[in-house]
Amino acid sequence: MNDQILQQILQELKGLNSGQQEMKTDIQLLKNDQQEMKADIQLLKNDQHEMKADIGTMKSDMQSMKSQLDENSAIVKAIRDRQEETDANLENLASDVHQIHGELTHLDEKIDLTRNEIVKELQNIRNDLDFTYQKTAINEREIYKLKNR
Repeated sequence: MNDQILQQILQELKGLNSGQQEMKTDIQLLKNDQQEMKADIQLLKNDQHEMKADIGTMKSDMQSMKSQLDENSAIVKAIRDRQEETDANLENLASDVHQIHGELTHLDEKIDLTRNEIVKELQNIRNDLDFTYQKTAINEREIYKLKNR
């Protein structure tokens, strides 16, 4: 019986030893899986750091673009304001040109009237000169006749 009990104990010990070996193998597999998970977590952390750096760069780029957009908006507003001033000046200039055109037309009319008056006056002077010339010629004949008598 003792032998039998010893055989049973030996069998039990072999079974326990076998179970212990299986557990060691399972623990080793778990350790390997844990190492793989740690490596995966490290990769995720690295990717996360890269993403943070990329986001920082994007934020910086967006800030730069916002500054440029603000500057462009200010330039466009200044150009628009300047264009409005130029349009107003152009309207004033067109109005001045129209007014000057009207004044020139009026001056042309006055010049035409004055020219006509001058022409008439010159004609009157010419007529007076012709009359005076004829009268002088007649008077000189009369004087000549009187002297020769």
